Amino acid sequence: MKESNWVSKTIEFKEKNQLHLRPAVKITQTAEKFNAEIQFLMGNEVFNAKSITDILIFASALVGSEGNTFDIKASGPEAENALMALSNLFRNELFSEEIK
Repeated sequence: MKESNWVSKTIEFKEKNQLHLRPAVKITQTAEKFNAEIQFLMGNEVFNAKSITDILIFASALVGSEGNTFDIKASGPEAENALMALSNLFRNELFSEEIK
């Protein structure tokens, strides 16, 4: 059996806003666009980026995490594109529609 090649990127979550349902939906919708297995990793926890339930649990873990950093890990034909889209989402777009 061929071993999957994973690519990863560390993300620093600097938003003052908490990650709630609307941004969580944006994350899963973005992840669903790609032919890749995508996971968010924080400490020993692994969250499926295409599962709204996992992302909401991830959001609660993110609020209490020291330094608010996590890794995105992806494998598959579109893994690199998925990482780029999700990291851009966290960097630029996730809260663009929120009322500040």
